[in-house]
Amino acid sequence: MSDVQANPVIFVVFGATGDLNWRKVNPALYNLYLDSWLPDQFAILGTGRSEYSNEDFRKKLLDGVNRFSRSGKAEKGSWDAFAKHIVYQAADIQDDAAFTRLGKTIRELGQDWEQEPTVIFYLAVASEFFLSSLKISKEISLTVLLITPRL
Repeated sequence: MSDVQANPVIFVVFGATGDLNWRKVNPALYNLYLDSWLPDQFAILGTGRSEYSNEDFRKKLLDGVNRFSRSGKAEKGSWDAFAKHIVYQAADIQDDAAFTRLGKTIRELGQDWEQEPTVIFYLAVASEFFLSSLKISKEISLTVLLITPRL
């Protein structure tokens, strides 16, 4: 980030394999990255019911950026630098054990940073899953002491 020193941020996107993240959320985050509005230390943790490797998930998101980003198709160097901040973890938001696994991943993502990250939960899920997502977000916040949640 340019002259402003921002705290590290972890974006947790529930429903990350869906259309909203593919068309809107991730291209917007990529554009923020290109415009130097994201802190140097950030991570994007995508979660959804589908099984993806990190690499396959990044390829899916790159396709969305190439189709829907206001900046046009991603340049390889810029995308690669951005994509190294993206991880994926399959989780069913109706599974009570999902928050434990997600909390562990969040702790691991921020463990090497000198400051505590702000964790932002984005619900890119159907409205019937909002309560489950909020419950898991609350549980993650309670189990990961270093989190300052933003819902």
